[in-house]
Amino acid sequence: MINPNYVSPLIYANRRGIPRFASDSLAVNTADVTYSFNGFPRNTNNFCGVIAFKLSQSLEGAAATLPVIFNLGGNNVNLTYLDDVNVTAGDLGGTGTYLVFLDCQSNTLQLLTGYSA
Repeated sequence: MINPNYVSPLIYANRRGIPRFASDSLAVNTADVTYSFNGFPRNTNNFCGVIAFKLSQSLEGAAATLPVIFNLGGNNVNLTYLDDVNVTAGDLGGTGTYLVFLDCQSNTLQLLTGYSA
C-alpha cells in the first residue's frame, strides 16, 4: 500500500520553468559526435525534467550513423529516443532547438522534438 503522505520528488521537475542551454562546441570523431554544454550544472543528481537544448554547430560532414552524445558539464550522456535507441547525426536536422527529457533516475536523455534551421 502506498503511503498517503508520500510526496514524489518528481513533482518538483521544472519548478522554475524549462531551462535552456546552448552548445559551446562540437567534436566529431569516428565513434560519435559530441556536443559540449559547458554551462550545464555539474551536479545533475537533483534535476530531472524537460530541457531546451540549442545546437549551435552544424553536423555537416559527420557520418549519418554516428551516435549523438551530449557532454553535460563533464558528464557524457547518449541522446536517445523514448525507446532507448540512440539518436544519430543523420537523425538531427541541423542547428536548432531540441526539446529533451533528462531522466535523473536513469541518467538518460530522451529526444522529444526539435526544430532545425
